[in-house]
Amino acid sequence: MIKEQLTQLAQITDAVFQAKNAELAREVARERDLRKALATLVTDQSDRATAVLDNTDTAMIAGADVRWRTWVEQRRRLINAELAQCRVAQAQCREAAAKAFGRYQAVLSLEENRAVEAKKTAARRSTYTS
Repeated sequence: MIKEQLTQLAQITDAVFQAKNAELAREVARERDLRKALATLVTDQSDRATAVLDNTDTAMIAGADVRWRTWVEQRRRLINAELAQCRVAQAQCREAAAKAFGRYQAVLSLEENRAVEAKKTAARRSTYTS
């Protein structure tokens, strides 16, 4: 009976560990996407700065360039704030995954110890004479 319970517990703790790892992977992907969006903004801003050197730029003449730069800065601040939140979430996910992994390893160790004890008991029984 204990063997089946330990096996079930191992399956449960493994499932929890896998779920925590999946959460961490989602947060890592989210960070990658945010960093990509931030890099795109920087590239666009650099490209725009190059285009502004051409004095015939109609967006600059119409004043849209100032509004665009304001939007870029607001967007950058927003992405950086979300990136900070993402890093906090990653740290929490890593901690939860580490705990889940520790629990899983503990159950595996219990299973292994139970198996060793069962073998010892079987060996004692096979050599016992009354």
